[in-house]
Amino acid sequence: MNTWLVLLCAAFSGGLLQSSTGFGYSLICMSAYSLVLPVKQALILQSTAATFTIGWYAWRLRKNVNLHLFFVPALFALAATWVGMETALAINDALLRRCLGVVLVLLSLYSLFGNGRIRISKGFAGQAVAGTVSGLLGGLTNMSGPPMVLYLLQVTEDKDEYNGTLQALFFSTALLKTVVNGFSGRLTTGVLLMLPPLLLVTALGSVIGFRLFARMNMSTVKRAVNILMVAVGLYYTFF
Repeated sequence: MNTWLVLLCAAFSGGLLQSSTGFGYSLICMSAYSLVLPVKQALILQSTAATFTIGWYAWRLRKNVNLHLFFVPALFALAATWVGMETALAINDALLRRCLGVVLVLLSLYSLFGNGRIRISKGFAGQAVAGTVSGLLGGLTNMSGPPMVLYLLQVTEDKDEYNGTLQALFFSTALLKTVVNGFSGRLTTGVLLMLPPLLLVTALGSVIGFRLFARMNMSTVKRAVNILMVAVGLYYTFF
C-alpha cells in the first residue's frame, strides 16, 4: 500500500509539474520510484510511462512545435540517448550529475538575475550541443530535461512554442528508450501492469497543470522554470 501511495503521488506531482512548466516529470518520478522499487525497474517504469504521458503532451501541442528548433536537437539527442543507454554501466554518472547540478544552479541564477546578457545561438552548433547533452543525460539517468529547457528558454519568445517544441523533443527520446527496452526484453509484463493507474493520476495532475500554464505569460514561465531549475541543480549536486 505504501509503495503504491508513493508511486501515485509522484505520478500526479510529475504530471502537474511537467504540464505547467514544461519539465520535471522525470525528476519527480525517478526520485520517488527509486525509493520503493529496484532502480532498474524504476528506470524502465518511468521511461515507459513517460512515452505515453509526453506523447499526449506532444500531440496536444503539435501545432506549436517549431520545426527549425526541433530536427537538429532531436537528431543529436536520439544518437546521444542511444550512446548513454549503452554505456550507462561504464560511466560514473553520479559525478556527471553533480557537475551538471553546479552548472544548472549557476546558469539558472544568472538567467534570473543577469538581465539576459548571455544569449545562446539558434544556429546548428547551439542546437547540436543542447541535443547531445540532453540525450546523453537522458540515456544515463532518465533526466534529459535541464539542458534542453535552458536552451529553448533562451531561443523562444512564445510560451506555447517553447512547450510544444520541448515536449516533441522529449517524446522522441522517450519513444526510443521504450523501443530499445522492449526489444531487449527489459520491458516486462509486471511493468506494463503498473502503468494504467499511474497514467490515470498523471493525467489528472496534467489537466491542472495545463490550466496553470494557460494563465502564465512567457516571463512568468521563464521565472518559474528557472526557480525549478535551481532546485533541480541542487538536487543533482547533493543527492
